[in-house]
Amino acid sequence: MFKLANWKILYKLLLLVGAMSLVIVAVAGTGLFSLDDAISTTRTVADDGKSALLGARINQNILILSRSEFHLASDPSPASQQQIVPVIEDNKKQLLERLQQARSDADEIEAKKLDVIEAKVNDYLPRLEATIAMAKDIGDEVAMDEAQKKLAATALQSREAAEEVFAEIKDYNQFQSEKSDAEAQYAA
Repeated sequence: MFKLANWKILYKLLLLVGAMSLVIVAVAGTGLFSLDDAISTTRTVADDGKSALLGARINQNILILSRSEFHLASDPSPASQQQIVPVIEDNKKQLLERLQQARSDADEIEAKKLDVIEAKVNDYLPRLEATIAMAKDIGDEVAMDEAQKKLAATALQSREAAEEVFAEIKDYNQFQSEKSDAEAQYAA
């Protein structure tokens, strides 16, 4: 029969040290597992934050495009075109790059939302180009009422498309915000 009383003191101390070592290993293992989980959650929250920031920047590009378009529609003079068209081209390029960047690390739900956004952007951009073309055609003829009406009508058609893009981007940003909040709540 096993009796601890029959063991020498050295063996008893070794048993105690071994038991304490097992406890220490278990605590360390639990700590490492928890730390790994915390690091993973932190990375997920950071990635969600980057996605939300990218969504906000996409929204900013659409907003700048729409405002620039209306500025051009209100003053299609060659001097105004010289200032506004480069801003439009730069923001259009940034928008397309940012959409591509968002797609590169999107999950399945985000990809579907980005598909809708890209479809709306692809509907909006030709309308924007039509407004630019109309402004170039009209140029200094702004004093003519009929020319101004054509330009305003073209810009209004484009504005509806831009509003649809705004709505989709707002939905995407709301999704990213909720996802980020959920990850932060999980991390807490």
